[in-house]
Order: sequence, then structure tokens, then C-alpha cells
Amino acid sequence: MGHVEHTYERPHWGCRECGLPWPCPTAVKDLSTEYRVFPSLLAVYVGQLMYEALEDMWADGTSLPDLHGRFLAWVPRTPEER
Repeated sequence: MGHVEHTYERPHWGCRECGLPWPCPTAVKDLSTEYRVFPSLLAVYVGQLMYEALEDMWADGTSLPDLHGRFLAWVPRTPEER
């Protein structure tokens, strides 16, 4: 069986595969592996997605979750944190 990608679905930002808030645990693991050599690029990528999620959720009028914790808190800040 092939690898299933856990990608986000707009505008609610849930995982298309498992339905959990994106990035779900599997997406975090996959992204961490994919960007392991360049964690700063991972921070840029998920930071941009965080702002897109903020725009979608703000427009929807729903209460905003902790988007920083959800999108950025798990990203390594230095190569030693990998």
C-alpha cells in the first residue's frame, strides 16, 4: 500500500485524510522528515500557511484556535533541535 499524504483542506483547515486539525500528527512527522535538512524553510512554509488559515478562519467568523501552537510551535528552530 502506498503512502497517503495528509494534506489540508480549505477553508476549515482539517486534514483531508484523517479529519484532524491540520497539520495533524502524521503531517507533522512527514513535513519534519521532508524539511529535516532545512528547518528554516519549513518554518517559512508553515508560517505562510498559518496566515492563510487565519484569513480563512477570520472570514468565516469562527473563534480562532491557537494557530501559532498548531502551525509553528513544533518546528525546530535550530539544526540541533532536529
